[in-house]
Amino acid sequence: MLDTGLASLCDAIKTSESLRELHLESCGVTAKGCQLLAEALTSNQSVAALYLNSNVVGDDGCESLADMLMVNTSLQTLYLNMCCVNRRGLHRLLVVISHDNFVLRTLGACYNNIQLNNDDLVQDGFEAVDVRNALKIATESNTDRKILTWGKLIA
Repeated sequence: MLDTGLASLCDAIKTSESLRELHLESCGVTAKGCQLLAEALTSNQSVAALYLNSNVVGDDGCESLADMLMVNTSLQTLYLNMCCVNRRGLHRLLVVISHDNFVLRTLGACYNNIQLNNDDLVQDGFEAVDVRNALKIATESNTDRKILTWGKLIA
């Protein structure tokens, strides 16, 4: 399924009251597809787990998912392993879930190219994105929360 087929699925997600898990691994979901999913999950309160592993979600897709997490009260598990997520996307998700009222308990972002060292970006003139601190805050705000980031994590 590519983003084009996702629009029909999202229409069904919006009104579903019984869907608990959504497995869309290796389905060709891009940032645009994440925007569609985020819109659908904003109104859905039954989906507790979303698996988007091995898609091209990227940082823009993470932005859409982070916006959705600010209003969704049912999603407890989000997997974005091997989804072309970089430091900006992970940071945005971590900042959003750092608040005590978020129900997200497991965030998987393994095997993405996430660099924790700010020096390389600061030298190139980019604003530093402190993922290391965001990870600390997100896990300290909820000790039951699991954030998985192994693989291509560059410290």
